[in-house]
Amino acid sequence: MDDPEETKGALQAAYRGLLGLDFDLLLLAHGDPVLNGAKEALARFAC
Repeated sequence: MDDPEETKGALQAAYRGLLGLDFDLLLLAHGDPVLNGAKEALARFAC
């Protein structure tokens, strides 16, 4: 967690693993829920 870019890259890799699932909602520990188009929003961040 000392290297923000490394942390971001690790998160992006983990999130890419979720893209194989079928979902449209995204509820995270921090921030607003994504109630529509969550998979597309996650793909934009993860790729």
